[in-house]
Amino acid sequence: MPPDGYAADPDGIVADILRHLAEIGAGRTSITDADLANAPNDVMRELLVGLLTLHEDLQYERSLRGVAEQQSDRLVADLRDAVAARDEFLSVASHELRTPLSTLRLQTATLRRWLTQASLPEYEPVLTQHFAVIDRQVGRLEKLTAELLDVSRITSGRLELHREPVDLVVLVREIVDRFRADQTRSVPAIVFESDPSVVGEWDPFRIDQVASNLLVNAIRYGEGKPVHVSVRAAGAAARIIVSDEGIGIAADQKERIFERFERAVSSSNYGGLGLGLWIARQVVDAHDGAIEVDSEPGRGATFTVTLPLSVRDSG
Repeated sequence: MPPDGYAADPDGIVADILRHLAEIGAGRTSITDADLANAPNDVMRELLVGLLTLHEDLQYERSLRGVAEQQSDRLVADLRDAVAARDEFLSVASHELRTPLSTLRLQTATLRRWLTQASLPEYEPVLTQHFAVIDRQVGRLEKLTAELLDVSRITSGRLELHREPVDLVVLVREIVDRFRADQTRSVPAIVFESDPSVVGEWDPFRIDQVASNLLVNAIRYGEGKPVHVSVRAAGAAARIIVSDEGIGIAADQKERIFERFERAVSSSNYGGLGLGLWIARQVVDAHDGAIEVDSEPGRGATFTVTLPLSVRDSG
């Protein structure tokens, strides 16, 4: 049965209820003790009490939400500060490491030059072996330091490209020759194929970094089998393709391997910080290019880097 007076003024009662709901929705209530006392019947009184209870519940919920938002803002600010502190640490640590490494590299170069000039036939093989070990470890420390510094640069948005005309065929061939000549590690056969010339506008140092990281991975995970490297023109873009015949990558790992400090295999079996592919993707992205991997476990992996020939081609 409708409340008393409803038949005489249904629009007025509905309007009154809607007004109370609007007040509640806006975070306030106009229901007073006088409203309850003057309610035409128990049904209306109970309805008003229900609306008042709804208002109090919404107010409590808003209060909880406000506290949660404040805590969330505080956590986000703390996280931002932590990330900034980490990036600052990586930057400082990398620069600090470079100073003794540069000195050590200079000293080993001087000693190596002295060794070639001195006449120490009985000690020369042993000394040469020791210098090779020192040189290899210095090179490894230099690479790790450079990777840490790149993490700091990239995460803080300070990765700069110095573009210039580059023949990608010449650049990648030099990288392959460098790896072939490296006597400090067991390098498998590297097969290089290319178009006669592929010229574009890139940062040669950074593209060297990308191709070198892909070659390092192919050698590391290729189980000693031949590695194939090719450079091809593809319309308004160039492609660097590096393939190995090693352990391969599971489907659920193909994206994860491009994340920071991630790898598709156990770190106890394979060295490195797990930064090479992440850095490679950041560099390729900065060139408005793309890097993809095609692989299956036990069937090797093929990494394809696509780079626009020029800045305007990337648009």
